[in-house]
Amino acid sequence: MKQRSTKLSLLFILLISFLFLTSCNIPTSNLDDRIAIGVAQTNVVQTQAAADKNSVEPPSGNAPEAPAPPDPELPPKSPPEPSLTHTITWTPTLTLTTTITPTITLSVPMVSVSQNTNCRKGPGQAYKILGALLIGEQAEVVGRSADNQNWIIKSPDGAGECWLWAYYASVSGPIDNLPVYTPPPQFDWSGSWTSYTGDLVLFSFPLSASVNGKNYSAVLDLGGGDVGKLQGTINDDYLTVSGNWTDPVGNTFTFKFYALGDNQFQGNDDGTWAWCGNRAGASQPNPCKKP
Repeated sequence: MKQRSTKLSLLFILLISFLFLTSCNIPTSNLDDRIAIGVAQTNVVQTQAAADKNSVEPPSGNAPEAPAPPDPELPPKSPPEPSLTHTITWTPTLTLTTTITPTITLSVPMVSVSQNTNCRKGPGQAYKILGALLIGEQAEVVGRSADNQNWIIKSPDGAGECWLWAYYASVSGPIDNLPVYTPPPQFDWSGSWTSYTGDLVLFSFPLSASVNGKNYSAVLDLGGGDVGKLQGTINDDYLTVSGNWTDPVGNTFTFKFYALGDNQFQGNDDGTWAWCGNRAGASQPNPCKKP
C-alpha cells in the first residue's frame, strides 16, 4: 500500500510539472483555456488528497489481501423473446355410417318358389292341377299339411285354394298359427254325371251321386220313371268305389268304378258289362270298361 502511494505522489509531481511548463507557453490572451487548465489542476490536487486520505497502512503481519471489488452491476437483461410452441393435438374422429335397411313385417305369410311349381287340388300328382306358382310370383299362405310337405295357398290363377309342394317354396311371415289341412279326396265322386253302360253297345243314363265320408250313394235314371239305386264304399285313396246296385225290379248287381282324371271314371257292371262316366265337358272315357 505504501509503494502504491509513492507511485501516485511521483505521478502527481510529474503531472504538475507538465502542466506548469505547458501553461507557460499558453498565450495570455486565451482566458478560457487558462481557466480550463486551472480547473484541471484543482481536480488533480483533490484527487491526490483523496488518495492520501484513503491510504491506510495495514497492520503488520500477514494480513489477508483485500477482497476483490465487486463486479459492476450488469445491465438488466432484456426480456426473452416469447417462444412460440405449436402443439399439435391429434384427435381421432370416428365416423360411423349407419345403413338402415327397412324390415317389412308381414301380417300374413307369403310364399315364393325357386322353380315353377304346379298348384293342385290336393297333395301329390294324383290331384288335378288348378294352377301354378311361377318364379317371381308370390301367393298368400292359408294353411299347411300335417307332414309340412305342402302349403295351402290362395290360388295364383283364380279363386279358391290349392296345394303347393313345399320342396321349391320359401315362406316369409308368421306361420305358427297356420291351420293344418286334411287332404281332400283325390277324386270327387259326388255330383251329376253322364254314365254309359252296356256290352257291345253303350247306353247313356244320367247318374246323380252323393258322398258322406266314405259312403257312396247314387241314383241311375233309366228313363220312364225307372231308377236304379247304388250303394258303395270309397276306398282310402278315394280313387275307387265299389258296391251293389239294384235295378227297378229289385235285381241286385255289383259295380266298381275307377277314377280317371278329375271328371271321368271307368268301371264295370257285375264284372261283365262296361260302366263309365264323364262330367264338366270331359269326353267319354275310352275304353269305358275296366275290370
